[in-house]
Amino acid sequence: MKNKTLLYWLFQFIGWGFILFIGFINDYQKSDFDLFSSGKDALIILFLGIGSTHLYRNYIVKKNWVNLKVVQVIPRIILGSIVVGLFLLVCMQIVAFLMSNIPIYKFLEPIQRIENLTGQFITVFIWSALYFAYHFFEKSRNQELSNLQLEAAKQKAELSNLKSQMNPHFMFNSLNNIRALVDENPLVAKKSINELSNLLRASFNFSSSNLIPLREELKLVEDYLSLEKIRFENRLEINLNVSKEALSFLVPPMLIQTLVENGVKHGISKIKNGGLIDLTAKLETDFLFVTIVNDGVFNPKNIDRTGTGIVNSKKRIELLYSTESSFEIMNKNNKVHTQLKLKNLTS
Repeated sequence: MKNKTLLYWLFQFIGWGFILFIGFINDYQKSDFDLFSSGKDALIILFLGIGSTHLYRNYIVKKNWVNLKVVQVIPRIILGSIVVGLFLLVCMQIVAFLMSNIPIYKFLEPIQRIENLTGQFITVFIWSALYFAYHFFEKSRNQELSNLQLEAAKQKAELSNLKSQMNPHFMFNSLNNIRALVDENPLVAKKSINELSNLLRASFNFSSSNLIPLREELKLVEDYLSLEKIRFENRLEINLNVSKEALSFLVPPMLIQTLVENGVKHGISKIKNGGLIDLTAKLETDFLFVTIVNDGVFNPKNIDRTGTGIVNSKKRIELLYSTESSFEIMNKNNKVHTQLKLKNLTS
């Protein structure tokens, strides 16, 4: 607020000073130029100009004109400029009369020959237009900033909601796997519980993070597949091929794990003989390309009914990356291909 006040007075002095400077240059070219007289005239005009427009500004603030629509402001500016211009002209005439030999208003001649009410009106109108233009611009900028903050808060809430939806989904699948092992092989079940504990701990830690290194995300994938491997045994084949350059690339936590889980749940688990999960990741300039290939068939019609993981993954990518990244899932060569293209958000 203090900075705005200083800026206002600075522009008041600069604006009226510019008018007086032009008047001074014009008067200097005349044969009867008198430096002392011109200096007194300039100080008087400066005082009257700043004083009258400051009173006008106080009236604008009191009536809250800056919050009106443009179509409402324009007629008010015109009327206000006439009134203030007339007031300024009368004040100048009174001062000129009291100081007799000082032609007080002639300094305004260079600015569109302001020797009458029309000239005063133009001066005040320009002042008003600049004043309202500044406030309209500031209002628009503040509104845009407010909208961005609101959108950021909305996206953060949506991301938190999406994460909270995914964590229970992953947990229940893992618990079902362990439950099936308790009676059959207690030692393996114990090992699986430790693995699940590690995954859940990591999941809770990641829930507060927007991005994590790919190597940490791959650890989640490996732990998940290790649990699923116990259930599927030889019916689940795993192939991970990730370039070293890509390991430090930052990705949304549990995004790739969710897509791998989706491939197992809706693809391989539906096939009697099981199938293969093939994951490749490579880095190209500012983009990470991840491809997950699994046996099975992708049915787009089932997304709304059973594809919560896919829907949530798409939503997360849209919120975090906007249009700079992509997510596709398709049937190709009797397999399901899930392709991710993620932009480096830290570059």
